[in-house]
Amino acid sequence: MIEDLSVDYLQRPDTGRVPEPASVLGLLAIGVLGAGSALTRKLLK
Repeated sequence: MIEDLSVDYLQRPDTGRVPEPASVLGLLAIGVLGAGSALTRKLLK
């Protein structure tokens, strides 16, 4: 009975690299600052 037992190991697929939340928030903050700066320049003209 034990001879018929087989064990298969499951392999997880490679997951892509996920950026850290802090880096995503930093990029978002830079974008917001840039958009605010452009809007301010446009309003001052």
